[in-house]
Amino acid sequence: MLPTLGPAPALDYLPPAPAGPAPPVALIGCGGVSNLHLAAYRELGLQVVALCDVDRTAAERRRAEFYPGAEVFTDHRELLARCPAAVVDVATHVDVRLDIVRACLLAGRHVLSQKPFAIDLDDAERLCDLADSRNLALAVNHNGRFAPHFAWLLAAARGGLLGRVETADFSLFWPHDQAVAGTVFADMRDLVLFDYGIHWFDLLGMLFAGRPATGVYASARPTASQRITAPTLATALIEFPDAQAVLRFHASATTPELGHYRVGGDLGTVSNTGTTVGGERVILDTPAGTGFADLPGRWLADGFRGSMSALLAALDRGEPPLNAARTSIPGLALCFAAVESARTGRPVRPGTVRSISP
Repeated sequence: MLPTLGPAPALDYLPPAPAGPAPPVALIGCGGVSNLHLAAYRELGLQVVALCDVDRTAAERRRAEFYPGAEVFTDHRELLARCPAAVVDVATHVDVRLDIVRACLLAGRHVLSQKPFAIDLDDAERLCDLADSRNLALAVNHNGRFAPHFAWLLAAARGGLLGRVETADFSLFWPHDQAVAGTVFADMRDLVLFDYGIHWFDLLGMLFAGRPATGVYASARPTASQRITAPTLATALIEFPDAQAVLRFHASATTPELGHYRVGGDLGTVSNTGTTVGGERVILDTPAGTGFADLPGRWLADGFRGSMSALLAALDRGEPPLNAARTSIPGLALCFAAVESARTGRPVRPGTVRSISP
């Protein structure tokens, strides 16, 4: 029995590590967050042999920062024709991502795609089918799955500590408007629900795996004090036949940053409070008592390492990765439904909105 105020059960929540030498890796897309990708790969000891970006200067800058021996390309097709990398990380903008991921698969490469890997559910299914038909791994960099506080939650759910999940409530308060002011994201109408919130829809897709939602109602509004055009308040209510989930985002908060979740089932509840990227302690409540687990690490560093490690470990073992692209489709369906609901003001059944235009 779980002792009151004692340690929670030990869970194998960390991403698997590859057992043997990792294959060479190439990165396509050297802007934005590519520094986080490359920092994670350097820490993992991976060999990144090629960098590609339509802006040669961007690729050369990343080469100088992280992998001086990497070859630089400005065309992904040339990279695929000449580079020996067995694994390709596609970190481009979403508008060109689909064609590049498809080209990588057709060239016989395993792929780690930035999220979302598609903005059309039918395209997503076709990409997964293509990867399967060629015996290739297609994974998605849903790095939130490998953030310590979320990874522990998912492991607890998989391990049956929560029983059948009945509620999932997530709240975030942070100054995202300050972070994106002056960038293209400042005018993105679905900035919070789509670009940022997709991590939480993905978590819900995992927590309620195999249990289709019946409806999503979402709303997005600006505040009087926000510093950008895009709405920074967003709420989504997701309904299941025997459960509910709520996501609440305040992305222009002027008070100290705060993130909180509470996920409960018929056997137990896991909660966490910290910043938007997580707190260091998770609490497990069961009828037997309350336990805690203190978790080292942070979302960004652990998340980016975890996404690639999960893919490489799966290749070692000859099994689908924990972040296989097909497992992210339910979260995409929830996210698309939420975006459509916020735009129309009507509840939407997930799966009926097959695509969105960010």
